[in-house]
Amino acid sequence: MTAKEYLMQYLSLCSERNRLYDELERLHSLATRCTPSYSGQTSSSFDNNKLPNIVDKITAQEQLIDKQIDKCTDMLCNITAAINSMPEEQYRSILYKRYVQGKKWDIIAQEMNYSKRDLHRKHKKALRIFEQMQIYG
Repeated sequence: MTAKEYLMQYLSLCSERNRLYDELERLHSLATRCTPSYSGQTSSSFDNNKLPNIVDKITAQEQLIDKQIDKCTDMLCNITAAINSMPEEQYRSILYKRYVQGKKWDIIAQEMNYSKRDLHRKHKKALRIFEQMQIYG
């Protein structure tokens, strides 16, 4: 695994967590739509078995999200510790902004007062140093 692949794991886990939240939101929406009407009118589309099934799916989805949050938290701690062990602040900042905060190159360059070209050169060097330090697994 390269340094870049290692560092990208956190954002990948966060992306998966967000996908799980989107699915949970969809399930909540389904649950809301299949509740019975108490206005005296019967709903021909309401199925008494739908709501319990959706509630079970919501519970399962919430459990998946909890596990994903744990993975994200563990990976964040590992990556942050690895980045913080780098000797130079500029390299730590570049890697943190890119791989933990998920910032775009333009924004990082602006925040650090680098041209994009200089930023990419420094990023490449930061990854090289990160790999040489062998601080990830």
